[in-house]
Amino acid sequence: MEKRFELEKVKGQYQNFPKIGDIVWWSLSNIKVRRDDIENMFRQVGLGENYLPAVITNDSAYRKAIKYNRKVSDPQLLRLILDDSDIIVHGIVNEKADMENMNLDYALEARVSLDKGTGVFHSTTETDKTKKIHEDYDFYMLYYTTDDVRSIVVRVIRSLNPTVIREGGGVYFVPVTYEDTVKKLEQLIPMMSWSSVVYSLPIIDTEKTRKNIFAVYTTQVEKEIERVVAELEGFDNPTVDVLKNRVEKFNAIRLKAEMYEDLIKMSADGIRSRIDSAVDAVTKIMLGTKGDAEQCSLSIGNVAGGAL
Repeated sequence: MEKRFELEKVKGQYQNFPKIGDIVWWSLSNIKVRRDDIENMFRQVGLGENYLPAVITNDSAYRKAIKYNRKVSDPQLLRLILDDSDIIVHGIVNEKADMENMNLDYALEARVSLDKGTGVFHSTTETDKTKKIHEDYDFYMLYYTTDDVRSIVVRVIRSLNPTVIREGGGVYFVPVTYEDTVKKLEQLIPMMSWSSVVYSLPIIDTEKTRKNIFAVYTTQVEKEIERVVAELEGFDNPTVDVLKNRVEKFNAIRLKAEMYEDLIKMSADGIRSRIDSAVDAVTKIMLGTKGDAEQCSLSIGNVAGGAL
């Protein structure tokens, strides 16, 4: 909490300075919240219902119980036996090393199952493991936890045209356009747990900060374009739907580039040029343009090597 207060002091010192956005990150723990409570919290802060987590179902609660009872160091394994529209069944398997024969022996200790229609949990034998899975199933039928809320935070942030600051995620630059949503997220998360918080640090609008953010952004765009190109090159005979999907991805990158260009007052012509070349090449393939299909594929591939 001390870090949060220190950040609030810093934010207060710069509140009258123009900014281009915020660096956003979070720390989440000890969250346990019911559906009606989380809906009320969303309404209180004014965050859109489209960000709410999926409604808890028998199936989702059971799968969570299984997931969180799987431990790498546990000699008891959880193995899926059946999963259809009516029932899901897992076996609890004891694994034992046969040192003499340098082998592994397996023995089924019990089965747990869920009737998807009625939500009835069943176990063939009551053991510590089956009781724990049953208890967890009952718990997850009632509560969202830290992992669920983390998914909410990530989904909100990813909808705000962010730029990843730390490799692997977890720290983002969010343009000032979305300042109101960031504030709502900052208000929402501590309501769920005293030890959970979303931090934001304003990035003051200077030539240096604009250049730094644009440099990080263009590097990420380069990787994103290369990833979409690689996806296309992975298809021998891509369908029209596949090609349309990639065109939509390129257009989304273009729109984000234009937004950042306006925000940071730096040219994104290089990005737009590369995207235009890729979209033209994909369009030719979709329309079945007469000419060398191999050349169209080469045109797509060349986008990855273009200069920004």
